[in-house]
Amino acid sequence: MFMGIQILPVVYVDNLTNQTIENLGFTFEGIQGKLPTIKKIKSGERKSVSIYNKGYLGKRMLYLTYVNKKVRITENQEIFAELTDSFVGNILVEIKGIKKDGRFEVNINNNFDLKV
Repeated sequence: MFMGIQILPVVYVDNLTNQTIENLGFTFEGIQGKLPTIKKIKSGERKSVSIYNKGYLGKRMLYLTYVNKKVRITENQEIFAELTDSFVGNILVEIKGIKKDGRFEVNINNNFDLKV
């Protein structure tokens, strides 16, 4: 197991639904390059992705992006309002369900401590 200093924020996603979720992305205003994504996350599974936030001034909103299968549009759901270039914490996104309108029902923990 790698033990080192965390230098980027990490978003952990827990799929608490009874279905597999595909193509989750993470974005914020001004992001350059390829969007961090989770291709597939099965029911009951946890996956993580690092967010490259270096060199950006000010606070930015971090969004979870996904295709709303009910209305066939891309949703941008706010998950963290305090993203700065010095933030290196962990964020937990728990996807608890999918609402009737197709949007995800989520719980967010912006100060997640991954107990090893």
